[in-house]
Amino acid sequence: MVVGYPDALRRAGLRVTQPRVELLSLLDCIPEPITHGDAVKLLGDKGGDPATTYRNLIRLVDVGLARIASVVGGVTYFERMSTDGKQHPHFHCQKCGTISCLQEAQITSAPPPSGPWNEALQEARLTFVGRCPNCRP
Repeated sequence: MVVGYPDALRRAGLRVTQPRVELLSLLDCIPEPITHGDAVKLLGDKGGDPATTYRNLIRLVDVGLARIASVVGGVTYFERMSTDGKQHPHFHCQKCGTISCLQEAQITSAPPPSGPWNEALQEARLTFVGRCPNCRP
């Protein structure tokens, strides 16, 4: 097993299984958000069957080890939750379909400092849409 991941899973209250360790390691190694299908393909047999991989992605999100980075065209993209808890926006290319992290982007909008909407807010996702630098003419 990969060092450090079993402890992270235990601290989050999850049972340590090889597919969970492999999935968490994959999310740490991939620089961009991935879909469930990407995870299944990249993990191969190490991730268990596709249903197990999906359930593990959802559990990692539930306990805060991963997050839903974006939902584009009905497809959910997952990424590892950053250790500092900061979120960043993403860019979806309409031509090639890639989702890219915009780590350097500055987000200036914030919820109201008090009131019912601030109390209701759990997380925010921001996805910019257009053509990536590789697809622009």
